[in-house]
Amino acid sequence: MKDNLLLILKSILGGIVIAIGSLIYVKNNNPAGAFAFSIGLLIIFNLGYKLYTGVVGYPKENSIRDILIILCGNVIGCLILLTFPVSEIAVTLVSNKILDPWYLTFVKALLCGGIIFSCCEFHRNNKDYLVPIGIMGFIMAGAEHSIADLCYIVLARAFTIKVLIFIIIVIIGNAVGALLFNYGKGLSKT
Repeated sequence: MKDNLLLILKSILGGIVIAIGSLIYVKNNNPAGAFAFSIGLLIIFNLGYKLYTGVVGYPKENSIRDILIILCGNVIGCLILLTFPVSEIAVTLVSNKILDPWYLTFVKALLCGGIIFSCCEFHRNNKDYLVPIGIMGFIMAGAEHSIADLCYIVLARAFTIKVLIFIIIVIIGNAVGALLFNYGKGLSKT
């Protein structure tokens, strides 16, 4: 029970930290904001918080149950943004994101899942200095990060069925991308 509560708390804190990174990006919708967004992942790595996109690529280390708990905790953490006023930049971001066809959203999410998996590998190899490059890369490429997108959705107050379908596609795409990059990592050792 204690371990479950700790996992939930670390997951909520992970969502809050990504909410902070998303807020920074929305307030500075430029390359500097994309760079500053990386503070979220660096805090998660260095304080041991949990992030769905940081664990989903490691199925041998994380049970499906734990991954779902982390995802739910991240969603709860994102809700801290309800205390902030609606962001017109977030409204525009979300409006533009849901215009893409589902398959393009999936591919963008797949790419982001792979990049975040790579950032996790950078951290595991004591190369945190590479993490901001990965974060800037996925943001500047327009790739879809499920937890960041949830933050933008909350900041935009965009709670519709179309947005729900969008975020489900992104969650699945992030998982597939992370798993593919993990599998690819194993291929490079053969």
